[in-house]
Amino acid sequence: MGQALAEANAQLDSMSKKKSQGTSKIKAQWVALLDLKDAFKAEETAQKEQEQCDINKEAQKQVDDCAHQSQIIKDTVLKFFDRPLSTYKRKDKFIVLAGALELDTTGTVLALKDHIKTHLKSHKDGLMQNPCFMGMFQARQQHMLDQGTGDGEHSGHGGAGPSGLMRLL
Repeated sequence: MGQALAEANAQLDSMSKKKSQGTSKIKAQWVALLDLKDAFKAEETAQKEQEQCDINKEAQKQVDDCAHQSQIIKDTVLKFFDRPLSTYKRKDKFIVLAGALELDTTGTVLALKDHIKTHLKSHKDGLMQNPCFMGMFQARQQHMLDQGTGDGEHSGHGGAGPSGLMRLL
């Protein structure tokens, strides 16, 4: 009998413990001042505006990148290279030149420049006959006289006249 009583008490204890623990749901609620609620809402609104601004900037960046890529493709097909390779400084100009020469357009500026130099040296005779590339093989001295006309990558003349003597005066 004592053993049965002990078992019954153990079962009662285990049942009462379960009831006293209750559920694991949260039964409390945070109470905050109205000023804090307003500050939280203002901060949340500012964060959402910043996220929207970042999304707009990313979209504009993608549009600009597409426009830049289309300009590179257009220049690859249509550009006349009338200055020597040494006058080119920007990577996109090397990419256009490499594309026009049907070379690989990936890599660093130095790698592109070396690849282009090698190709120009090995195909000099054929490229000198091509009107798109004839200007790259003109005498270096003439380009030094015309140097004051910007970055040297446009197709106009330097304004120095046909001989370039005006710059010397």
